[in-house]
Amino acid sequence: MPATLAQLTDQYIQNITLNSYEAISSFMRHVPKPYYHHIRSLSLCLKPSSSNSGPIDQTTLLIDILSLAARVESLSLHFIGSPAKSIISSFQNLHDLRRLHVSNCGDENAQPLYALFPFSVIFGKWILMPPTIFRSERLVVSIALATPQLQELTLDRIARSQIHAPDLLGTLIPTVLGDNDIEDHPIAGSALSLPSLLLIPTLRQLHIRDTHLGDHRWEDTICLAPLSVLDLGSCCHVSPEVGRTHVEAIVKNVARASPVNRLAIATGLDQTEFQHSTTPLKSLRHLELTSFFPIDGIVDTLSTLAGSPIETVAVQCFNDDVEDLCESLETFLNERVEKGPDHFHQQLKSLFITLVPLEGDEETAGLSSAQLYEMLGEQRDAIKKLEDFCSDLGLGCGVLGIDASENCCASAVGFVGTRHASARSSTEEATPISKALMSSCL
Repeated sequence: MPATLAQLTDQYIQNITLNSYEAISSFMRHVPKPYYHHIRSLSLCLKPSSSNSGPIDQTTLLIDILSLAARVESLSLHFIGSPAKSIISSFQNLHDLRRLHVSNCGDENAQPLYALFPFSVIFGKWILMPPTIFRSERLVVSIALATPQLQELTLDRIARSQIHAPDLLGTLIPTVLGDNDIEDHPIAGSALSLPSLLLIPTLRQLHIRDTHLGDHRWEDTICLAPLSVLDLGSCCHVSPEVGRTHVEAIVKNVARASPVNRLAIATGLDQTEFQHSTTPLKSLRHLELTSFFPIDGIVDTLSTLAGSPIETVAVQCFNDDVEDLCESLETFLNERVEKGPDHFHQQLKSLFITLVPLEGDEETAGLSSAQLYEMLGEQRDAIKKLEDFCSDLGLGCGVLGIDASENCCASAVGFVGTRHASARSSTEEATPISKALMSSCL
């Protein structure tokens, strides 16, 4: 039976991606209002398509489209600058919204997610900013807390607020002022910093990337969120060692109360609190080491997590690092043989490698893991050697995207796809562990 017009309309308007401010405006002008209630997945980039575009009103545009698309389940917002605080109330009415992605696709130094205030603190100096409304973590946290049934949250390049991070004043980390006009939350009160995301009782997946995580509140904020997936990316503004301490503080607190099943990290874990005898990660089954993870820290991190029932380890890698990565994984496997698989990572089933392009490399930009594998030369020998070693140990191993059976297995445990390798990328593809909704800002 041929599909009716209503069925076709429902099918084609369920998933909407609009990649510029002009595209959103055109959509609002031409699509009849009754069709908006069909939208289930909505991705909006508010970056103008031309540098010659006149003044834009992100706030009014967002309020209008969210009031019409009230049944949206997945929402991805890519700001340049930020909307005003009046946008918060729009999220209180999105009762079907489960997945939210917020990112800053502008220049973080010039246009952080900030507040209605004409100055920003950059490199320790007061800088007069263009007449644009910006927002920091306070707006994003308020939006997340206002969403009634939020289950998955992804944040990219969110600026810290001077209210919550006064110690960053005078450092190289961009911070902002003027966001004290956002109203207190009934539960979080005035503490609208990133750690208050742990107070969301419905939140099951949290992904934070390219964002400064150095907040002492992560250590003692009560975690009410039953998180099963935790994805913590790197921050280019801090050293790997400092980033490690930030990530460790978050993981330790979250793991005390939440059954974290999947963990993605860009830094090692090596504090004694994580040793196998006392590890809080008793539910961890899938571990992903993302592209900026230090290869020389792989063995120590896997040893630290020996008490967790890890079944799958997936590692992202640049082509130039393939041989070093394979050597580190072989060192880990040798340690497992020496200690005995019954006593060291007993549940381990598979090791996967995902090849990723490095941003700025024109030759590899946009290539998939399979395409990057085709560019390898002698490095393939290192991969083959690792695969043979794993086969002898009864473990699965391979480069994701090369063999259909490997992809099937990887998909079953949640590792499918790649993360674009950039500490500052706003067009980052979904990671295997995160499955974050993302559209390019075109």
